Parts: sequence; structure tokens; C-alpha cells
Amino acid sequence: MSRPNRRGFLGLAGGAVAGAFSRPWSAVAADAESPDADLVVFNAKVYTVDSRTPKVEAFAVKAGRFIAVGSTADMKGLIGKATQSFDAKQMTVVPGFIDCHNHATGNVLLYEVLVGNPYVVEFVSIESIIEKLRAKAAQTPPGTWVEGFFFDDTKVKDNRLINVHDLDQVSKDHPVAVHHRGGHTSFYNSKAFELGVNIATTPGQVVFQNDLMQLIQYEPATAKVAKRPLLIIPPWINKYYILDLREKNSLVKWCVAQGLTVFVISWVNPDAHHAAKDFEDYMLEGPLAAFDAIDPHIAERGLLTAETVLAARPTADASSPA
Repeated sequence: MSRPNRRGFLGLAGGAVAGAFSRPWSAVAADAESPDADLVVFNAKVYTVDSRTPKVEAFAVKAGRFIAVGSTADMKGLIGKATQSFDAKQMTVVPGFIDCHNHATGNVLLYEVLVGNPYVVEFVSIESIIEKLRAKAAQTPPGTWVEGFFFDDTKVKDNRLINVHDLDQVSKDHPVAVHHRGGHTSFYNSKAFELGVNIATTPGQVVFQNDLMQLIQYEPATAKVAKRPLLIIPPWINKYYILDLREKNSLVKWCVAQGLTVFVISWVNPDAHHAAKDFEDYMLEGPLAAFDAIDPHIAERGLLTAETVLAARPTADASSPA
């Protein structure tokens, strides 16, 4: 067998991960049409996130579902003539956390301040951008966001990026943001980063921490509380308040307003001290440590998990008096 690599492994296992938790783990699924699996991955470190079988060496997949987990020897017994097998050589395997990639729709063209031209090549100056935003701020109540869109650093006469000092000239009473046309970069003034004012405004408290993260708990804002709490796992490159940026678009605030007890992982800024940490460490000291840290009495009722894009909601009857 050729030497495995992570890209090849993901290609093999990706389709199976989607069905991972549709039913409880079992030695071999009773309703399997035949004992042969479509895919067997063995010689791995598999974290199931299931307290009954938290860590195994191998798993088998049939028709897009996990039909068995266990030892390498057991899973090799499910390899038939048509089975695709993969020696993971001690790679770490975790449930399918999915990070999708989307951009917002283009209705900003009609209603927002355009600081660059999305249609044709047009060179602008930093001063012209400031003036456009300043005019918008003059028509906007203090404390309300003023935003500019389609900034293109390759079309700026000043031959430089816009910065916080430029945007502080727009207003000291409004949070100001300029968004790059690429959709991945934004620039802000000083007013935009006031913790507890316009970012991270939902009350919460740190209930656990270790070398890689802090676990923040937010209490529900309703009289009735959902039976299952929600654990949100932001990407490692984002701060926890990416999910609590503003009151009107805060996922955290919305969740507590639905009666959910919310836990959010806040990742540490890594430095030389963390140089030896790898993916497995981030799993063990991140989501898995968070599972253990959450109140056992709560966890016994089940736990909803999300990584920025996985949706989770309580069922209609999943509420009890606060």
C-alpha cells in the first residue's frame, strides 16, 4: 500500500463523516445487507466523541454510514473484495466539523457607501474615501455603524492601505468599517473595538481554561431553558467574539434569547510556548476538554455542538422550567 497522506485520507473518509452520528455506535450494524464494508480505515487514533466508546483504532463505512468501530483486527474482518481500505498510520480522526465558505449577497450596491468601483477601473484617494464616509456619518445617529464597501488597495492613488488613523478622521462617535472587495479583509476605526459596547456585548463568564483555550458560558435569557446546551467551537484563527460582534448580528445573543445555555471556546493566541502543539492537542484540549468541563448534569441530557456553521436547535418539547 502506498504511503498515506491527509488529502487522500480526507477524500476517502469525507463522504462517510456526514452520517457519523445518525445512530449509536455498534460493533456491527444489525441491518447491514452484507458483512463487507465499502470503506475500512484502520491503524488510526479515532476520537468518537461518544462516552461509551471514546477512542478506537478503526472504523468501517457502508452506504455512507458508519457500521462499526473498534480494533484494527476487528475492522479488517469487514474487508471484502470490493472494500476500499486505508492504513491511517496513526493519523488522528475526528467527527466531521465542517467550515463552509460563503459571501453575503450584493444588495450593498443599492444601499451602502461604495468606496471603490465594483464595475469599472477607477482610482480613488484615501481622502475621497474619508469624505464619503464622513458624509454618511453626518446622516447617521451616534453609535451606529458607518460602513464602506468594495475597497480595492490596488486602485488607491495614495499607494497604501487605509488604516485606523484615517478612519478615526471619519468619526469618533460612530464605529466605522471599510470592507475590501475581496470579502476577507476589513479596516476599522478605534470606536469599532470597544469590548462590551459594540463587540462581545452578551454577558458571559469564563468557567474553565487550559493551555489552549478558555470556555465561556452564557446564561439563557428566557424563563424556560432548553434541555440541551450548545457548545460553539470557533475556528482557531478567530476570536470568540466573531460570534458576538454586534447586538443585531450576534449569534450568541440570538441563541440565549431562544433559551439555550451557550458555551463558546475562546482560543489562546499561540506563541513560542505552543510550538509543539499539534492537531491532536487542539482536539484534546479544545472540544474534548470542553465536553468534560461542562456541568455533568447538563451533559447527561445531551450536547449540541457547532463550529461556526453547523446548525443546532432544541426540539419543540425540549424545554423545562428555569
